[in-house]
Amino acid sequence: MTALPSAYTWRTLGRDEFPLVKDLLRATIESESYFTLYGDAPDEDLFTYWYGGLDNEVWVLEEEGVILGSFYQRSNHFGLGKHIANGGYAVSPAGRGKGIGRILGEKSLQRAKERGFRGMQFNFVVSTNTVAVNLWKSLGFTVVGVLPKAYHFQRERYVDAFVMFKDLTI
Repeated sequence: MTALPSAYTWRTLGRDEFPLVKDLLRATIESESYFTLYGDAPDEDLFTYWYGGLDNEVWVLEEEGVILGSFYQRSNHFGLGKHIANGGYAVSPAGRGKGIGRILGEKSLQRAKERGFRGMQFNFVVSTNTVAVNLWKSLGFTVVGVLPKAYHFQRERYVDAFVMFKDLTI
């Protein structure tokens, strides 16, 4: 796991603290390159996207009180599929170029194992998001499926999305 600078701190973010990550999520969503929400999505949709799910956890990585990035983690499915984790990730403009995405990914994998998940699955990784695809591959994920033309990239063209998976039992 990547060693954190001493000024970096982790903490969970309660539902009542959503305003602290709203602008970070809005900036990520407005790029219309990563998440499936439209850039003009109402705040209620952002909240549901980040905090939805009964077993959802939201984490932030801070540097002296400034949020550098955030991730959510929850079961990918209910019932007989709840042993597989799912997550979403956002890096703030202040965190770009500092390896924050890798740090978020490593922390989420650690949390998934601590929570007893047996695998982690991403249902929709935009194929043109090569930074994310390469990061997840470097952390042991494999592409297990391709959803042809599933993402309407910036409302201009359609691109594939990947389903990616990592076994946490090995």
